Amino acid sequence: MTVSRVLSSRDHAVSEETRKRVLAAVEELQYVPVAQPMVQSRRTETRIIGLVFDGTPFEGPFGLPTFIGLREGAKKYNYDLLTLIRDTPDWMLGKEELQFLDWRCDGIIFISPQNRTKTIDALTRYKIPVVCCHSEDASAGVPCVTSDNFGVMYQMTNHLIANGHTKIMHVGPCMERSDFNKRQEGYKKAMLDAGLDPVVFLFDYKNEQSVQNFLTQIEQHHITALNCFSDTQAFYAWDVCMVNDIKIPQEISITGMNNAGQEPISRGLTTATVPYEESGEIAFEIMMQLIKGNTGSVEGALLPFQIIERTSVRRLN
Repeated sequence: MTVSRVLSSRDHAVSEETRKRVLAAVEELQYVPVAQPMVQSRRTETRIIGLVFDGTPFEGPFGLPTFIGLREGAKKYNYDLLTLIRDTPDWMLGKEELQFLDWRCDGIIFISPQNRTKTIDALTRYKIPVVCCHSEDASAGVPCVTSDNFGVMYQMTNHLIANGHTKIMHVGPCMERSDFNKRQEGYKKAMLDAGLDPVVFLFDYKNEQSVQNFLTQIEQHHITALNCFSDTQAFYAWDVCMVNDIKIPQEISITGMNNAGQEPISRGLTTATVPYEESGEIAFEIMMQLIKGNTGSVEGALLPFQIIERTSVRRLN
């Protein structure tokens, strides 16, 4: 009972000396509390799949559509979904992977995982099935369901080139992620294939100096089109341009990616649509295969996309 109180942060009735002894024992034994009992040396099936939303919020442009697809998969196979949102207890700090090893779930799906390599390694080591959505930042062998990030930006850049643009700048985020990197690579490849010089700008719209540098790059390189890594980034760039009397699309054309919500439609943003609900359904199907033990033949999936042309791209003479 004392150990339970300490590990569940209900230790107000436990002395500091006893608390330290419990945590020392946890450290020495590498103890992991479990939510499900062992039956004849085997895990008890829970029929629950855990969901972890990292790089995108549940309410984000593709968080909710992905969840809807996951929900349909869960209903099809008679499973429950459990969103894992609890804060890491202080005794787990530095060992966050422990909170995923208590057997509450038969498997875990990470949506846009960030800094989860250690956790995913631990899950696979303990043979807990893992699937990742919208990012390939996972351990080798873990199935990932992602957009064709390279292909989207390659095609979008070619769309701008086909409209007469040769001074195209790729606007990306100030962070390292495999999906962002692949989008940048797709843009660069399209530019180089067309004999054009790539210009990449990592934009932090909250930083005034970054905003000024963004405007300077547009002027110095005589940019006529912005190839943005997402719709959200496109809208940030759009707003900065409008505040500084740069007309869209008369002076600068803008493209994005995601096509989620009403804003791309209302602004007339040319973007790429990806079937995010389908990504959730595919991820759940893969999870079912892993739970059945078909680990050798299970692979990830690359989602198709479609360029949606609207009015944010001007055709140059």
